[in-house]
Amino acid sequence: MKQLKEDSIEIDLELSRSIKENYCYVSQDYDGTIKMIREGHTPKERVYKLPGTHRDIVIETETMIGTPEMLFHPQKHEDREIFGLHKALYESALKCDPDIRTQLLRNIVLAGGTSTMEGFKERVTKEVNAVCSSLLQP
Repeated sequence: MKQLKEDSIEIDLELSRSIKENYCYVSQDYDGTIKMIREGHTPKERVYKLPGTHRDIVIETETMIGTPEMLFHPQKHEDREIFGLHKALYESALKCDPDIRTQLLRNIVLAGGTSTMEGFKERVTKEVNAVCSSLLQP
């Protein structure tokens, strides 16, 4: 079994997935949320109790929202641009027949563990609407 090592606590991938799906969330306004955290208006961390032990993991709120934020605003990698999820969806639709692009963008199906994070659906909708506004106008 693959293991991740953090501060001498072994965390298997299933546990990592559980933490991600239950603690991470997608902020609708990342910069605003970071500001609220740093100003003390939002808790700076949460505690996750490791199942079957008496140990806890402290998870910083910035990590809980920063991890999924990379789906929308990934960093540049080796001098090439990497599209965020919303731009990748838009670019994929542009490669299809013009007659079905709008329908494709209006009927995006989200599936899988990451899509179950709180706020994910709303953020994808918001970002796709912003990038594709000209295609999605009635």
